[in-house]
Amino acid sequence: MAPSHFRALFLTSFLVAGCAPEEAPSLHNVVLVSIDTLRPDHMSLYGYPRETTPFLDSLAAESVVFENAYAQANMTLISHMSMLTSLYPAAHGVEPPSSVLSGKAPYLPELLKAAGYDTFGYYGLDWMSPKFGFGRGFDTYERQTEIEIEQGIESVLELLDARATQDRSFFLFLHLRDVHCRLGGGPGTPMYDAPAPFRDAFLPHPEVPVTHRPKDVWEGTVKLSQAEAANVVARYDGGILYADEIVRRVVERMRSLDLFDEALIVVTSDHGESLGQRGYFQSHGDYFEEGLRIPLLLKLPDAVPERERTRGVVATHTVQSIDIAPTILRANGIHVPATMQGTDLLDPRARDVVAHSEAHKRSVLIRDSRKLFVRRGPKASEELFDLASDPLELHPLGARDSETLGELRATLDRFLSRDGLVREQLSEAGTEPAELDDGERERLKALGYLD
Repeated sequence: MAPSHFRALFLTSFLVAGCAPEEAPSLHNVVLVSIDTLRPDHMSLYGYPRETTPFLDSLAAESVVFENAYAQANMTLISHMSMLTSLYPAAHGVEPPSSVLSGKAPYLPELLKAAGYDTFGYYGLDWMSPKFGFGRGFDTYERQTEIEIEQGIESVLELLDARATQDRSFFLFLHLRDVHCRLGGGPGTPMYDAPAPFRDAFLPHPEVPVTHRPKDVWEGTVKLSQAEAANVVARYDGGILYADEIVRRVVERMRSLDLFDEALIVVTSDHGESLGQRGYFQSHGDYFEEGLRIPLLLKLPDAVPERERTRGVVATHTVQSIDIAPTILRANGIHVPATMQGTDLLDPRARDVVAHSEAHKRSVLIRDSRKLFVRRGPKASEELFDLASDPLELHPLGARDSETLGELRATLDRFLSRDGLVREQLSEAGTEPAELDDGERERLKALGYLD
């Protein structure tokens, strides 16, 4: 998988749950970057032939790169809520269009704020609005209409400049929407539309014009030629190159201000993208591998004992988004609430992956290489895949492994039943549903989320 400068290792006994120090000498600065809609198999960091992530490729030499990382849903709102609460979707219960996080739920920014951090968040999609509960614990939480290299990103760089002269540690959450599709334009507008020169950096057929509305491409109401489809994917890749440059500017500014060495940095995503792989572009990859598998990179602070032993390591054990928050807390000696359901990213022991959405009527359980994919509703179905022999999920096992299918179905039912009880325990009477304003609704419609 990895670039040649990595040494691929199994993380062994020194990287078990609880090995991170319970008492840290100080609170380390924390930067959590989520690049919306980013598929790892389209990153050169994960072996993609186009050099889409040159900076992250280099940062990986200082970091642990997780080869098998999964999101808890294929949708921005649900997935990020799991990431920041360390709760499975059925436990936090935040679903589109109007659910709000309970005040009783654990929430990473709030826990860091209580521990003494100054907290800052910048987000790019309205599903990340504070109306859903995302603003809790942040000193500053702002929507960026476009986080661009010469414009919106400057506010982040100015923040870093100011922090360099202050003693208090900071938490920076940066949500980048630059890889995400844009469906609001008319004929001739690319569906993936990063700024020049990134947008067309990998274009294989520059002579082929864009003639369709992006919404029609997304919904499959027009048939693309092979060259047109290749250009759509290439422009998606151009957006990744652009996001990589944004991360580079943030991290290099940290280096120049002597903030890098003792910082904990996480770079990840909330879900993947379809990219025509199954004959369609919509649905953000559904609950297949292209929708749920995510990139995940962790750079530890120099003062953390595991730092030297985790430089340039490729971790092959399975991890998931709910493991991010506990890892950040433990690395800084902050108590991890018992209600959090994730474990330390550096714990190599086997874990079940659960992804779920009530709104989308989808549930997934992954155990080792076996994956159960359940669809509910009028088109109910369940499929069992062996990801080791069938990584593209083209050949359901069906009756060939009915024993495993039954075992995973029973396990998934237990997960969802337990999480329903957790949700009841965390619920609060009188919580008002989130109400999007007209501007938020229009922006989400332009991204294909609302009818």
